[in-house]
Amino acid sequence: MIAAVELRGRRNGKAQMQMQPQVAAQTLKAVEDNWLKHSMDFAACEDDCASYPKAFESSCETVALSIVRGSSGDRNVVSEYMSDVCNEAVLTQDWHRDRCQAFATALTSAMSVDTAINRESFDTQSICTGLWTTAAADGKARVEKERAERAAAEKKAAEERAAAEKKAAEERAAAEKKAAEEAAAEKKAAEERAAAEKKAAEERAAAEKKAEEERAAAEKKAAEEAAAKKAADEAAAAKAAEEAAAEKKAAEEAAAEKKAAEEAAQKKAAEEAAAEKKTVAEAAAKVAQNQTAATNSTAANATSSTAPNATVAKTQTA
Repeated sequence: MIAAVELRGRRNGKAQMQMQPQVAAQTLKAVEDNWLKHSMDFAACEDDCASYPKAFESSCETVALSIVRGSSGDRNVVSEYMSDVCNEAVLTQDWHRDRCQAFATALTSAMSVDTAINRESFDTQSICTGLWTTAAADGKARVEKERAERAAAEKKAAEERAAAEKKAAEERAAAEKKAAEEAAAEKKAAEERAAAEKKAAEERAAAEKKAEEERAAAEKKAAEEAAAKKAADEAAAAKAAEEAAAEKKAAEEAAAEKKAAEEAAQKKAAEEAAAEKKTVAEAAAKVAQNQTAATNSTAANATSSTAPNATVAKTQTA
């Protein structure tokens, strides 16, 4: 709320008001939004509606008195200050700016040129009553406009809903028709499929019967061929067994001959080795005998030589 501020105009080089216009504009914007709500609630009210104009007038009088007292009752200061406030960018919507200017006009029109009268006995009720009349009319117009827009929106929504329901019904009917046609087509396809399956089953049975007969004939032929082959294999096996027995006997005889030859060779080698061993032993014995004789002869000679030498030595010692 704009209250307890000192307003100073720009005339005569005086400083600007303590409460800056942009701050006051922001506050006034919130107040105007509240006034609009009061007026619209009043327009929509059907019972016990006196509280709305009272609330508006109380708020309006508070704002008006704070501005008048803040200006020390100087109408020109109020005019300049409100001009600045109403031109602030924060009042983004046209109706905010229009309400601000209407409030400024009503306020300055009600002020006297006598600053003392304005300070001491300024009549806020007259301007706020007039502003409420304007606000109530505006609120009523807005409410009626919103009702009309809501009714139009509801009508449009109802029409769109009806159109949507009609379209849905048409789509549903089309879908049901399509489903019936698809069901008929599916039934026909099922019948054709059943007939084709029956025909295929009959053909398959005939083919299986034919294949069974051919398989039985082939098995019979194969059995006969197997029997003939078995007989031939048995004959060949018997012949092979005879040949194997003959080969075995020949191999055994050859092995016996080989073994006898090997045993004879081994016996001869053993006899030759024994004879050779005996010869070597006899030669070794003879060599040993000769060596013994030589040793004995050498010893005898040594003894003979020693005896004279001993006699000579004994003589020399004596």
